[in-house]
Amino acid sequence: MKNTTSMNKEEIIAGIQNFNDWEWGYNLGGIIQKPNNPKHVTLQKLKTNHLFNGLRSILKMDNKEEKPLKGLRVLDVGCGEGVFSIAARQLGAEYVLGLEPRLEKVDQARFICRAQQIDCVEFKQLRVMEINKQIGQFDIVLFIGVLYVMEKPFEAISKLSEVTKDILVIDTELIPIDYPILAAKESFPNVAYNTFDSGLTFTPSPNSVALMLKYNGFKEPIKLLAKGKEWKNNSYTRHYLTGHRGSFVARKSSQTPSNRLWPKGALHPPNRVHSALFRTIIKPSFIISSIGNEIRKSISKIFDLFKNK
Repeated sequence: MKNTTSMNKEEIIAGIQNFNDWEWGYNLGGIIQKPNNPKHVTLQKLKTNHLFNGLRSILKMDNKEEKPLKGLRVLDVGCGEGVFSIAARQLGAEYVLGLEPRLEKVDQARFICRAQQIDCVEFKQLRVMEINKQIGQFDIVLFIGVLYVMEKPFEAISKLSEVTKDILVIDTELIPIDYPILAAKESFPNVAYNTFDSGLTFTPSPNSVALMLKYNGFKEPIKLLAKGKEWKNNSYTRHYLTGHRGSFVARKSSQTPSNRLWPKGALHPPNRVHSALFRTIIKPSFIISSIGNEIRKSISKIFDLFKNK
């Protein structure tokens, strides 16, 4: 896909009316389309710089380099309207493929590219678990805002590993605790989140993201740090400071993942998750709170005893 057709102002205005959900903001041929959520104005700027500056660092590209992704093939999984696909192309990517399960978002992404006259970016309707080697290999794979709405997060990363030649970028909601765990939650499919097949999804902790990457053929990921006062502006951006959301960049490993089969006669290893949980529940604050609850229960029982008499 090398070329794109231009659109006049009337065509752009008519096209905008076809879409009600605008997650991000765009300059469409001189017409400014703002996101539905005003907080996303700040988030879009910070997040785009955050992710692609992280890629610059990994690729050892200077900030002055205008096209740090020059010559690279990029896959954007769960691309939505294509905002990060377009950003990758603008930063020099040779070819970008955006995959999205929602047909209306695929149509919207194609419209935005036409209005902005962006070439070499293609969008297809495809779910994460339908990805296979037939779509080709990509130097960089973006997995932004999708992992925490997956029913099978480990298997999803495995799918991405098959088509990742070098770098995988993950941006996800997180459980901000320092041991590996996946928190189950009910998130029934709707217009915004239908990238999964059931209502059960899993939010990871940072350590669980690292482990899932390790056992899918990646090196230890680098967690990108959100810096600057602007991140404090609203709840969406503050989540990157509080640890409730984070971005990771991982490179493919040349080593074969560790053998997962348990050696015959080996002793059971220490259960680190249980140990971490135990350390959490013996914290002084937890103990004081528990003692307070027991005292209140005892006092309540005494009052009930006198009332019965």
